[in-house]
Amino acid sequence: MTYIITTITNDSILMASDTRLSYYKEEYENGINYQTISATADCIRKTFYIESLNVGIQFSGIGYFNDGDEKYPLSYFIKRIENSIDKSLSCDYKILAVFERLKSISELNNLGKYIKGVMATYENDIPVIAVFNTFNNQLITYDGKTGTKIEEERRNDELYPLREDAINYINSRITEKSKLKPWSIGGKIEILEIKNNFSCSYIQECQTLYECSQSELFSLFNTDITKINGKILYPPIREEIK
Repeated sequence: MTYIITTITNDSILMASDTRLSYYKEEYENGINYQTISATADCIRKTFYIESLNVGIQFSGIGYFNDGDEKYPLSYFIKRIENSIDKSLSCDYKILAVFERLKSISELNNLGKYIKGVMATYENDIPVIAVFNTFNNQLITYDGKTGTKIEEERRNDELYPLREDAINYINSRITEKSKLKPWSIGGKIEILEIKNNFSCSYIQECQTLYECSQSELFSLFNTDITKINGKILYPPIREEIK
């Protein structure tokens, strides 16, 4: 679980997310899927920059996906995307190409193996945003404008067009949400800033990321949880998977 916000300011595009990761087991009872969360760790990146394409991308509900017999976080697959798409393509085709790569590691209509999130970039000085979900093969791309905000896949316009106001909103909003569901949202808030001159940087960044394989992560949860900024939940939290 995570919380993501993308907003277009008068200076740039800001893409933000928390860094909390939940350790859970899935259960099926009376026709309903549940997850029992027994620990959390503040160690996972959910917003990335694909430098060769000048495309920012962030994921909601980040998960681990197979490569052979091991599972890896989406950062592992982003590195492959970096070198597999023609950077001379138009903006729409770049976004479509990234989406197709994500579809190749997920499964249509599979709640346990899908990817959703937001992409953002510039095309001829115009900010472009795409909302995607591989579960239902959804990709919606549109030109944005100063003040456009995508929060948890919902779009609003003319909100916080000034950069500093947008940064303040992002931090307060994600912090607020983390208080409501700390077992799913929290940790360091990362903010990626994309500018129209093909420059990009994290203006807020977590310095304790552990983007290892799933088996390595599980080992740390069980043997050295402090290394991944983690803690055990007492009692565990049980949630329905929707």
